[in-house]
Amino acid sequence: MAVFVLANIVRDYNQGQKASMQSNSIAMCLEALGESDSELRRWVCLCLGLTWADFPAARWCGVRDSAHEKIYEILDDPNPEVRAAAVFALGTFINCNGERSEHANAIDHSVAMTIISKLGTEESSPLVRQEIVVALHNFVLVFENNFIMIEQQHIAAQGELKLLLYFD
Repeated sequence: MAVFVLANIVRDYNQGQKASMQSNSIAMCLEALGESDSELRRWVCLCLGLTWADFPAARWCGVRDSAHEKIYEILDDPNPEVRAAAVFALGTFINCNGERSEHANAIDHSVAMTIISKLGTEESSPLVRQEIVVALHNFVLVFENNFIMIEQQHIAAQGELKLLLYFD
């Protein structure tokens, strides 16, 4: 119940996020990821995701504590609601605004690739698949210019190939 209350305090409330960080709640939540109660694991993931949503300081606190790597471990959870909450937390981790350094980009790429490799093709839960789509949407938004550049290169390469085939 305490994690549920904390999740609601940090939800869309910057002062709550700051207070949560001052009380070291990210580290406490990360410790609770290993608990046997699936409902607790679910609310811990939701709380983490809401804590660093649009709050870069909390995201970097999570990076320092290897939060994303600890959340990777429960992407195999037998409970689909826990898996969906874990993907939600990773999706908000990717979408956190702030400084876009090479380190931040590398972490975001790692998170997206882990989501795809662990859950991408064999996930049967519609709830988890929905969260995967949202998380990957966040990834595309963050790296939109890169995707546009790759697509333009692809179109140019296709045009050159068609031109070569036409003249052969």
